[in-house]
Amino acid sequence: MKDKTKSIHLFKFFKSKYGKELLLDIVPIDEMRRYLHKHPAHQLSYYDLTLITEGEEYISLNDKRLLVKKGDLICSIPGDVWKWEDNTSLKGFAIVFDEDFLLSFFNDPLFLEKFTYLSRQRSSPFLRLDDNLFEEIIALLLKIRKEIETYIEKKDHVLRALIYLVLGMLERAQTIFHARDALEHTSQNRDAERFVELVELNYKIRQNVSYYAEQLFITPSYLNKLVRHSLGSSAKAYIKKKVLQEAKNLISYTTMSVEEISRELQFNTSSYFIRMFQKETGTTPKKYRQSSK
Repeated sequence: MKDKTKSIHLFKFFKSKYGKELLLDIVPIDEMRRYLHKHPAHQLSYYDLTLITEGEEYISLNDKRLLVKKGDLICSIPGDVWKWEDNTSLKGFAIVFDEDFLLSFFNDPLFLEKFTYLSRQRSSPFLRLDDNLFEEIIALLLKIRKEIETYIEKKDHVLRALIYLVLGMLERAQTIFHARDALEHTSQNRDAERFVELVELNYKIRQNVSYYAEQLFITPSYLNKLVRHSLGSSAKAYIKKKVLQEAKNLISYTTMSVEEISRELQFNTSSYFIRMFQKETGTTPKKYRQSSK
């Protein structure tokens, strides 16, 4: 048995795996095996839909445990805690993506919540695909992998269209759960959900953690703890990510100047906004706008 660590390991998305930034990947379990061996229990900062193609083992996601087999899909949202068997022999593919890959295009902060299996209120994180759906999804995953191999930054709309098709088709899959496995709607879950709602409404004008803690009648440190547990990041990092996504949207889809955008997002000066944007994205707002044309 592996020794327990002081904290659950958090895997972050490898954005530059293919050189240019790409927030989507199809990863065979075989390529993940050495990481799973080292950290069988872990969290992810991104979405992960793992489809089993061969084998039969137990997998746990949060407090839900299932004996998975060919045709089963495990649906993970940021912050979920995975537990694989030591030295797993399962085979399959993981569809992994950062929410920005889709939200930057659909411009709807709650877009992913519309898929029942990605909602925080889902009854179970496990789906079962029938034979026909399994074959259709496998064919699409192979097509996505081929597109990734010839990826051109300005052609990522093809990848978005394909992953959107996959997400839509998965709504036809059967949810696997037992009565005892229904997710408990704990006070922690409710506070995390309320935090997300408050951020969606106020992030342009309220970016300090203390404001959201006051609205929830909890301390900032406790808010950070529950957000990290539920969403896989600190409260401050979650707010910053929403601000950054809105900045990208305004740069890409409006003609607002950098100064106007910085005022819109409550930055004291445009130079401070530019520094923040470059630090987080590796490029300036001007260059980002040019690359979005």
